[in-house]
Amino acid sequence: SVIILILGGMAAGAIASLSAFLPAYYAYVVPMFLPAIIYNYSFFDIQRSVLATMYLLFVVMVITIARNNHYLLSTVIHLNYQKDSLINQLSVSNKKLEEFNEEIRVMSITDSLTGLYNRRYFDNSIANELARAQRHGYPLSLMLIDIDNFKYINDHYGHPYGDSYLIFVASVLKKTIRRSNDILVRFGGDEFAAILADLDLGEVKSLCDKIKLEFNKENQHDNVTLSIGIISIEPGNKTDLKNIISAADKMLYQAKEKGKNTIISQKI
Repeated sequence: SVIILILGGMAAGAIASLSAFLPAYYAYVVPMFLPAIIYNYSFFDIQRSVLATMYLLFVVMVITIARNNHYLLSTVIHLNYQKDSLINQLSVSNKKLEEFNEEIRVMSITDSLTGLYNRRYFDNSIANELARAQRHGYPLSLMLIDIDNFKYINDHYGHPYGDSYLIFVASVLKKTIRRSNDILVRFGGDEFAAILADLDLGEVKSLCDKIKLEFNKENQHDNVTLSIGIISIEPGNKTDLKNIISAADKMLYQAKEKGKNTIISQKI
C-alpha cells in the first residue's frame, strides 16, 4: 500500500511535466499500476477486486487530468503562436502602411513628369527657408527660370516631345543646382524655381551662368533659350513672402522683355 501511495504521488506529480506529450505520460503511468491491477484482480476476491478497481479508477482519473492539462497546454501554445503570428502580420502591415504613406507624401510634393518638387512643396518650403535664413543671418535667393519660346517646341514637335524637353531642362538644373539644401521646383508649365540658401548674389549669378552653359551643350534648338529672374533677400530683411515671389516674377518678366535669354537680378 505504501508503494502504491508513492507511485500514486509520482503519477500525479508527473502530470505537469509529461502531459505536454501524452504518449510519454501513458508510458510512465500505465506500467506503474497495470501489474498491481492485474495482480489484485487475479485473486477473484471481492476486497482485492475493489482495491484493483480503485487503482484502475485512479489511473483513469490521472490520465483524464493529464489529457485536460494537455489540451490546455496545446491551446495556450496555439494561442501564443496565433498571437505571435498576428503581431508579425501587424508589424508587416504597419511597415507597408508607413511605406505607402511615405509614397503618398512623396507623390504629393513631386512633379510626376520631371521628378522635381512641385508648387505645393515650394509654397510650404519657402516660408521655412526664409525664417531659417533670418534666424541664422545668411542671404536667401529665389530664382525663377522660364523656357523661352517653349510654345514653338509644342507646336512644331508635339506635346510628347515638349514633355521630353521639360525633362531635359530639369536634368540640366539637377546637374548644376546640386547642394543638399538647395530646393529645385517645377513651378508650373515651362517655368522652374530654385530656393538657394547662403549664397550671395554674385554666387547665384555664377550658378546661372553654369546653368546656361550646361543647357547650351545639349540644347538642339537655337531659338529656345532660358530667361532667369533672381531676387536675393539680404539677412535681416522682413519682406513679405508675397512680395518676394512678386519681385522674382517681375525680374523674370523683365528678362523676357529685354529679348529673352537674359538674367535679371535684384537685392532686397
